[in-house]
Amino acid sequence: MEIRFELNQRHGRGFQLRLTHGPLDKLYDEEPLNLYQAGASAATLLEAVNKEMGTDYKPEQVWRVANDALEPNAKLGDFGAARMLQDIKSGQYELSIPAQVDVTMMDVDGQKEAMLSARGVALFCYLTYMDEHNEKARATVRRFCEYIASHGYKGGAANALAELDVLGKDDGAMWIKRAYARYVQDGNSCITYMMGAMA
Repeated sequence: MEIRFELNQRHGRGFQLRLTHGPLDKLYDEEPLNLYQAGASAATLLEAVNKEMGTDYKPEQVWRVANDALEPNAKLGDFGAARMLQDIKSGQYELSIPAQVDVTMMDVDGQKEAMLSARGVALFCYLTYMDEHNEKARATVRRFCEYIASHGYKGGAANALAELDVLGKDDGAMWIKRAYARYVQDGNSCITYMMGAMA
């Protein structure tokens, strides 16, 4: 099964989602979505498909972001698309604590596509907020802090966010990597919780 984030062909901008599974090929292109909206919609779609089919696919197993959708949307001012494109080109998500890849590039039908891990989503949103002051990205970082607070982080979500806020961008990214390694056992539940802030 795949859920592909593609350039919305109906509108010529934004993202559309394509669900493929065996002979099923369903397109969701009613409105052009920015990357955050597409992520929230993809999380809802995956949850519905898993429930309907009795499966347990995780986002990192089935989500694919087409590179040829990132570039035009980045040029049109989608901060999320621009941030992801920049991070993919810089390769900064290859750094990890512990060893873990946050973005994986794949060739699918001759096209480059990116897959983000749950930790990659947390890092992506944190860096987007730091660079662009995007409030939806900030809300996702807050949800990450809520998630770790409910899974063993002492002091609560507000303290976690305050601790993160006083750090510079590089130190903050390392903080997220350490927190993820210590408090996140189930990446699927973490990304599902974080995506609730992107709707």
